[in-house]
Amino acid sequence: MDDHEKARISFGTNRAQLVYGLRPGGTLAHISEVQRGIACGCNCPACGGRLVARKGDENVPHFGHDDGEACGGGPETVLHLLAKEVFRTNPLLLLPKRLGLDKGNVVMRPGQQVMTQFLRTEFTDPKTIIPDLYVQALNYDLFVEVAVTHASDETKIQRLREHGTMAVEIDLSKLPRDSTREQIADAVLQSAPRCWLYHPDIDRALAKSRADEEKWQAAQAKRFADYQAGHEKRVNETTRAYVNGLKQLAGKKIVVPRDAELQAIGLAEQVGIEVAGYACFAVPPAVWQATILGEVFHDKCLGSGVAKAVSIARHLEKSGLIRTQFQRVTTEVANSAAVAEPRFAPAWKAIDSYLQHLLGKGVLVQHGYGMTLERSLADKWTARTLAETRRTAVVHAAVQAVDWILAELPDEERGNMTGDELSGLYFGAFLSTKRDDLGGMTPLEAAEDSESGLTKARSVLSVDVERRRYQGKITSDAKQSLPAEHVDAFLNGRDDDLARTTPLLYVRDDTTYRKALGKLAEWQKVFGGSF
Repeated sequence: MDDHEKARISFGTNRAQLVYGLRPGGTLAHISEVQRGIACGCNCPACGGRLVARKGDENVPHFGHDDGEACGGGPETVLHLLAKEVFRTNPLLLLPKRLGLDKGNVVMRPGQQVMTQFLRTEFTDPKTIIPDLYVQALNYDLFVEVAVTHASDETKIQRLREHGTMAVEIDLSKLPRDSTREQIADAVLQSAPRCWLYHPDIDRALAKSRADEEKWQAAQAKRFADYQAGHEKRVNETTRAYVNGLKQLAGKKIVVPRDAELQAIGLAEQVGIEVAGYACFAVPPAVWQATILGEVFHDKCLGSGVAKAVSIARHLEKSGLIRTQFQRVTTEVANSAAVAEPRFAPAWKAIDSYLQHLLGKGVLVQHGYGMTLERSLADKWTARTLAETRRTAVVHAAVQAVDWILAELPDEERGNMTGDELSGLYFGAFLSTKRDDLGGMTPLEAAEDSESGLTKARSVLSVDVERRRYQGKITSDAKQSLPAEHVDAFLNGRDDDLARTTPLLYVRDDTTYRKALGKLAEWQKVFGGSF
């Protein structure tokens, strides 16, 4: 492999490697400045061997060793010599950026161009410090190393640190070996990569960084230790609270909300399921599970969207069904507590386990990321709820009717009777009695059957209430008009003029009431009275 091929491999170019030779007077001559062949009169700057100036038409002009064996050190030595030559004629040098301290803080000082004073080359002292150049800048001594093939190793850097003189290294390893003097000068003073080998401020900044790092690590270790101690405390508190919760729920009386509804649609057996974490709740499993089925999946208290364990847990928290100490348990505490107490799980996970149980039983179906009530169950529950709503409407109307009747009775007839008492006497029988005008159904059965049935039940109730109001009036009139021994005979005696029924059963509106009053007037004439 010739010099050109070596240059191409080493530097990515087919330029010549050795283009400077050393004249007898000690100066460097460029290949363009000498005669061809041995007449160049130059020697190798590295080994001192005689050079030949090869300046043919086929090759790039360069120097070669006369004996044909290249020593390999010539190009690197040339760069060293030319770099030193630069400092004799150029005072400006770019110093690299470096770490430093600013008011106790580690900062990065930018690079700066400084004026230098050349002192000497190949400085040597008893401590075996042999820098390439020795200059003065910013009123302090500065060693300059020129790296061509080998950068300074840790041993040399440690010697520089021990010597106490600041040192910079300029990297010329990527500089083409046939560069001109101007290119070399620009690289040495400005453009070539450079770094600090030693600067006391860098050491102080690094020491501060290490101290800060150690301090931070110590703080982190303390925080971790504090966290571990706090974590262990929280795990113990959570575990103890859960065990106490288990004891409190044991044997606790259960009142299942909406039990009648659950029984009616066949879901009663799906509440009271003991899952891991059930003691996180202030009530037994049957209570909070019935609440989930009724409020969340039937009433859709969380909205029309699908229900998920976390959103259900929040709803139960607001309802006071989850114990306070289990409302905000972190994942780390929950995992550790589950190891210490296998029966423990956070409330949301207990809910999720219950939802999975319902899913497996076909009560719930998966819908996207959440669950909904199975369609047939939802329809059955909705129909029952609608019937119950209608039934309630009839009962409410009956209660209002009783209050109306009671208000219409004279004080002497009403006596001490209350609305509740009269309700017990009247509307219970009314609601449970089958009626022809309702198709042989009771008012409650008609109301539960359909919307039209509800309307008919209310109409029948209205007529019945009106009749009872007029019955109260005719009874009061009879008591005022007839002697006491004839009142009952008048009210309950059949009369042909009153459709062969009794006055008490005949009155139902204003017209029938007036006819009954006419018959009462006849009785009064016969038996006397103040009517």
